[in-house]
Amino acid sequence: MNSLTMKAVRLTQYSAPGSYRDDLVLAEDVPVPEPTKKQMRIKVLRAALHAGDLRIADGIASKLMSVSFPFTVGMHFAGVVDKIPDNAPRDVKQKWKVGDRVAGMAGVLGGGTGTFAEYCCALTSSCAHIPDGIGFDCAAALPTTAGVAHQGFENMGLTAANGPNKSLLVLGGTTGCGLGFLSLAKAYGVRDIVCTSGSAELAKQAGATEVVDYRQAGGWSAALDGRQFDYVVNTVEPVDAWYKSCALLRKGGLYLTQCFDDASPKAPVTVGQVIAQMGRVLCRKVASWFGRPSFVLLMVDEEGDHGLAQFLSLTAEGGCMSFVSPASPFALTAEGVAQMHETQAQGSVKGRHVVSIADYVSPPAPKEALRT
Repeated sequence: MNSLTMKAVRLTQYSAPGSYRDDLVLAEDVPVPEPTKKQMRIKVLRAALHAGDLRIADGIASKLMSVSFPFTVGMHFAGVVDKIPDNAPRDVKQKWKVGDRVAGMAGVLGGGTGTFAEYCCALTSSCAHIPDGIGFDCAAALPTTAGVAHQGFENMGLTAANGPNKSLLVLGGTTGCGLGFLSLAKAYGVRDIVCTSGSAELAKQAGATEVVDYRQAGGWSAALDGRQFDYVVNTVEPVDAWYKSCALLRKGGLYLTQCFDDASPKAPVTVGQVIAQMGRVLCRKVASWFGRPSFVLLMVDEEGDHGLAQFLSLTAEGGCMSFVSPASPFALTAEGVAQMHETQAQGSVKGRHVVSIADYVSPPAPKEALRT
């Protein structure tokens, strides 16, 4: 039995913006996790906060996905491989070795052990090598961003070959996932890349050719009245986005959302709400046969092709900006992590908040390289 312990930020009960500082604690005696056959253990250097972390903490999705308290928070990580189990599949042992730089997802509801800790265990299928030239901060901010954007572009069928003939509208261009869509659209040479945001400079840096301030009188739909797009992506949960977007989509256009777009983002997610959303998805798919825009609900598959390796390579080549928030990095303390949760809950974070857990120590050079 493993007797080693580590530091980890743990949530002791379902919480809310006003209670994060009471319910998030820094525990220093958490057992270091042991990887299963499908996992490997990571020495975490950086971890990033995702909006989904708040949904778990707030208990909004508790009726669908329950957790046992206390648990280690966090989904995203970047670090180095610390342990590969002896019974790991041969292809895993061929692909990975101890000391490899790695990024991925390891949330407690996604087959992992939580990432705001000195160590975590992650499914090997949810991990990707970090190329040279990319810092751990940048890599930690990418996983879900990459997954949602990758899935979206797969559904659109957008490539570098057809991108110059297409137009894209991203609702929430400077959210973590919104930045991913802008960056990939820029890399594929999409002709018109329009987004809504309150931060035009950041959106244009990511790849937007035009930015609409959603705070203006009449809102974003009034500002875009009469325009037509091939694709609309919703990353920010405006309740009536689907209906407004239908008027902006060309015939045969595609609407993609990662949100339950007909419900308040603060409302608890219930089984009934999920069933209702699935019913809407089905109805909209049927309606697309009769000329209405097609509808896609985006969900990240952590064990499938999550696109992280593609985004890491794109970043290494200079084709993708860093998604790390300007306020990062935060310290691995209860106070620091509570502050991350509070500002994320306010909905004004540009990019992803990253917490610094440890510094990278380069492995020693091979003995042959040390000979003179």
